Amino acid sequence: GTVPILGVGPVALLSMLTATRTEQFDDWQVRVEVASELALEAGLILLLCSVLQVGVITRFVSHAVTSGFASGAAVLILLSQAKYFFALETTPAHTFYGYISALVKGFENHASINSLYTFLLGFAMMMYLILIRKVKRLPPYIPHQLVIVIVSILLTYLAGLDERINLR
Repeated sequence: GTVPILGVGPVALLSMLTATRTEQFDDWQVRVEVASELALEAGLILLLCSVLQVGVITRFVSHAVTSGFASGAAVLILLSQAKYFFALETTPAHTFYGYISALVKGFENHASINSLYTFLLGFAMMMYLILIRKVKRLPPYIPHQLVIVIVSILLTYLAGLDERINLR
């Protein structure tokens, strides 16, 4: 579902593509420069497409194609974030099979109690998000996503998980 507080758009996919392009550079200054150049180039291309009214072409792209593209991007984003959900150290990957094999190798080589704590914390927060959608009596102006971030930070800090088990 959508989040009424957030503006939904292709930001996550563009961020992932930018990170893929800039991760080959070790120097952060170079990464920032490359990301800035990419943003400028994308803006210029969008401006040119707007002037030429190229958007008419999108009428010929079926809903199934755009839905499939968005679903594929969502799966890749989910897989790219799974290593953080399970607190695994994995090798960089850029394809579906690369992410799957990196996760499998990460579980084989780096699964520990940290993975369990991180998973339980993430799972509890996901269950909270699912449950608040079912409860209709809650005020709609409460930013539950922000509540989750604050509660997660507090739990990690107060329980000393960041120091005790090196939870990041």
